[in-house]
Amino acid sequence: MRQIVAATGTDRQEPVVTADVTGFEGDPIGAVERFPSMEVPSVIERNQHQGKAALNALDSGELVSMLAEAGSHFAKGTLGPENTTVDEYVTNVVRATGLPVRAVREAVTAIRSALESVDTTLRSQLPGDDVTVIDTLQYDTGTERTVGYVPRGRNLALLTPSNHPAVVALSVVALGAKYPMAIRPSNQEPFTAARLVHALHEAGLPKESVVLLPGEREVGQTAVEQSDLALGFGGPDLQNRYADVSNVKIHGPGNSKIFVDSDYLQRDEVLDMCRTAVMTGGGRACTNATQIVTTGDGSLLAKKLAQRVAGATVTAPLSERAEVPAVVAPAEADRIDRLIDTNLTTGAGEDLTARYDDRDRVIEQNGITYLRPTVLHLDWNDFDDGRHVLASELPFQYTVVVQVPKTDIGTALSDSLAVTTFTHDDGLEETLLRDSSIEKLFANGEMVSDIDLREPHQGFLTDFLFRKQAYRPSK
Repeated sequence: MRQIVAATGTDRQEPVVTADVTGFEGDPIGAVERFPSMEVPSVIERNQHQGKAALNALDSGELVSMLAEAGSHFAKGTLGPENTTVDEYVTNVVRATGLPVRAVREAVTAIRSALESVDTTLRSQLPGDDVTVIDTLQYDTGTERTVGYVPRGRNLALLTPSNHPAVVALSVVALGAKYPMAIRPSNQEPFTAARLVHALHEAGLPKESVVLLPGEREVGQTAVEQSDLALGFGGPDLQNRYADVSNVKIHGPGNSKIFVDSDYLQRDEVLDMCRTAVMTGGGRACTNATQIVTTGDGSLLAKKLAQRVAGATVTAPLSERAEVPAVVAPAEADRIDRLIDTNLTTGAGEDLTARYDDRDRVIEQNGITYLRPTVLHLDWNDFDDGRHVLASELPFQYTVVVQVPKTDIGTALSDSLAVTTFTHDDGLEETLLRDSSIEKLFANGEMVSDIDLREPHQGFLTDFLFRKQAYRPSK
């Protein structure tokens, strides 16, 4: 049974208090340290001072090479005090999250790619396509003016989630920008954060510049409070807690959507893309399709999509055939099931998947709990200003299909992380592009499930890490 302990950049002699990590089978699969919250401030102080100085002393090219090497270690190395192989890591994450093994392997590839492409990512995000701005703290606008490009802080606290390991890929560009990081992993899935830290240390990054602080929620809260900046991933509760805190950036639910114009309604390639948008990543990514909006026959679209997800392979997540994630907490599956059924009785909605898949929504198989992929068809008349309790992001392979009049397309697609459109209407593209509540627009019909770090994802991370200021140099 693997033990995840803190990595603070210093030698520690005190006893380690741990708590079990329980997997989807109900058995302990590891132990995670409960790092004392009272010790967090001193670790953060070293991270901000010695850690920052160590990163600043590195040449940017050397740092980028180290990060690329860390990507290779993450994907192939034997890492950490317990010499964990990548296959052992993948197994631990599958058991901790319930994700199908193929999804976790894809996450390994995504994290490796993020580390290996930090240089390209920085060039996409920094002014003038110039990585040296991180060292010079300034750039020439080309209009006879220089602008200061200044870090907003000395370090970044990172709160990692348990829904999907690939999420940490969003954060690694901060290291390339010479931000030391203090990482508090999820108690349910500490394995990814630990492997990332060990891979970075193995590649030569100064240990005080990347620290691991496992523990109770108070550890994360203290790390956020003591750090200059913080990045987290979570639901509405976490978003609301830090909504008015300018030095904390929270990535929350995506509520991503697809628009299918009536001309595209029966195209197999479009329907296949819709299925992918529902099923990929176990349905837990912020880019999974929460809603599919159409001006055509919504009932027909829902039926065709339901037929495609019906019969999805439900088998042990460690099987290569697995498509549907296991649910680690069976009570959560029951809660989601009740939420859907209760609210379906109050409007003109239907679970179309039930017509083509005779399994219950909550599936118990060989002592493991699953949620059957679900496609609902809802009536637009039951929505209130584009909102419906069932038209929201749920942590499984789930989507809502709704037919709307052309006049309401904009309302139906607003408030989305990502919108993908299948339409010939160029005017709609401009309308959606002007909608500030839509973060990402893919108007070419290209389904984007993976996050491209060269594109903004709730903004560029560097926009959060740096600020621009007027600067007239002495020479």
